[in-house]
Amino acid sequence: GFEASYRILAAQRHAKVIGIFTRLCVRDRKPAYLVHIPRVWRLLERALADPALAPVAAWFAAYLPADRRQVPPCPAAVA
Repeated sequence: GFEASYRILAAQRHAKVIGIFTRLCVRDRKPAYLVHIPRVWRLLERALADPALAPVAAWFAAYLPADRRQVPPCPAAVA
């Protein structure tokens, strides 16, 4: 239904945002967006709780467990 479709789209967009913010830091040396990553992870995890996304949630659990879902190190932030 609509709710499942909404969660699927939300999960895709949240995962994309995490990737973009990470790329902005690592490649482009723009760490300002890193402060938003914990919130986006929470939003992604909430979306992944939908039963329609159980296989995707299992993939995240196997390849990126909760204890590794953190703000990535950023060369610009260290300097």
